[in-house]
Amino acid sequence: MKEMLIKFLVGLNIGLVILSAVLFYLQIGLTDNLLVVWFDSLRGTSSIGRSSEIAAVLGIALLINAINLGLAGVFRSRNLFLTKLFLGATVFFNLLILIYISVIVSIN
Repeated sequence: MKEMLIKFLVGLNIGLVILSAVLFYLQIGLTDNLLVVWFDSLRGTSSIGRSSEIAAVLGIALLINAINLGLAGVFRSRNLFLTKLFLGATVFFNLLILIYISVIVSIN
């Protein structure tokens, strides 16, 4: 039962990263146009950037995921609570990245 939860969380993490990357590449892709990265309802467009900057966010997310999944693997045989904590934090982080990509797609 404990192993099943860990496998589910790892699968969920991988699925969220893949979903974020697919959403980004299907909607924005490698366009050369400027994209609105930050929009404030009071002041309007606050920050603009290129698609490479959003791809860099995905790259950093993959790096953080690799670190967290590696730490979860190290603590798997020692402490299951820390393993679940790292995997749960990674799921939360991946949801934030998915929301970030979705907002950028919806603005542009």
